[in-house]
Amino acid sequence: SLPQITPGEVLPVELEIAPPPDRALKLSMRLLAPDGAVVAQNDVPVEPRVRFGLLIPPDVAGGLYTLGAVLYDPATMTDLATKTGAALGEVTQVTVVE
Repeated sequence: SLPQITPGEVLPVELEIAPPPDRALKLSMRLLAPDGAVVAQNDVPVEPRVRFGLLIPPDVAGGLYTLGAVLYDPATMTDLATKTGAALGEVTQVTVVE
């Protein structure tokens, strides 16, 4: 089943990542509305195991959202492409219930 959350709550995120050993990267987790607009975002340093929360704004409308991830180099602000060549990797769908 899809994760469900209500506006104003924190969505817990836990990922395992195999970062390149020679680069300090950052991970940007983004909650995207159906139209692609970013409604919540949290950027954290990449480590093999990443745990943090993503605050869902209290004024977000209910519906189906996409949780996406972007890896980027904070020195150059350059996004790293996913295996498919996209900048944004889709992690899961999240249902916001009012």
